[in-house]
Amino acid sequence: MKDATNDVDDAHDDEFVSVYEKENPVIEAGKLFPSMKEFRMCFKTYAVKHEFDAKTMWTDRKKFYARCRGFDGSVKPCKWYISAGIQHDGSSNRVNQIPNPHTCITSSQRVSTMTSELWIAEKIAPILAKKPNTTTKKLKVDLEKKYPIKVKYTTVWKAEPRAMKELYGDWANTFRMLYNFKAEVEKRSLDRVVEIDTEVTEDGRVLFSKFFMALKPCIDGLKAWCRPYLSIDSSFLTGKWNGQLAASNALDGHNWMFPVAIGLFQSETEVSSIWFMMQLKRCLGPM
Repeated sequence: MKDATNDVDDAHDDEFVSVYEKENPVIEAGKLFPSMKEFRMCFKTYAVKHEFDAKTMWTDRKKFYARCRGFDGSVKPCKWYISAGIQHDGSSNRVNQIPNPHTCITSSQRVSTMTSELWIAEKIAPILAKKPNTTTKKLKVDLEKKYPIKVKYTTVWKAEPRAMKELYGDWANTFRMLYNFKAEVEKRSLDRVVEIDTEVTEDGRVLFSKFFMALKPCIDGLKAWCRPYLSIDSSFLTGKWNGQLAASNALDGHNWMFPVAIGLFQSETEVSSIWFMMQLKRCLGPM
């Protein structure tokens, strides 16, 4: 038992170990990265932070070669270039050579070619994870404060859906996840009402139509502590998927709004209104 507590060095002599910081990467000859994708993203960050633009001359799954776009203030181009390649383990990427220093002038405070949609999406993802409703203008300002560059508004606007997809998944898949959400709510909350209505197209596809949810604390609160008053209204959704968000609210003893139920449907038609009222009657019962 005593021997079993001894430290064991399981490192292999041929194993590649890559240690790097995404926000402050070190790009130098011999530096290792876990993959070509990670290397390219770190290279863009390195170029932005060191205020130069580079043109990718060749890149694929195994090799990368880029040259500096800059000039030394006259007609002489900067001779800096970098080459990298995949190692024999099939995944690790190594910087092979950077033979010449930069002689170009800074790219600070101007639109950089290194700020691609993919790079911006990675940088704004942490911001959107904390505040999903951050505007494109605010994201642009935050990026320009953090990095010595100017970015185009349209590039940030196009990168925002990429970041949201990486954080929360594809828009279309979220509709399929509604049934998972319904199952989890029903598992953890008794006497609740969660309903999903669908439509079947002529070619057999099942499409989302309507959604309704009322939780037990909301139902009990209405019956026990609220005034005999119930308001129902809906507002338009203006995001990628249009529709209307319906809400049913009551008034508590302090005349404050008390949420009872919510619903989603395409438009406020007679059919959708009747469906919402039927679900509301089902959860409230005789009053």
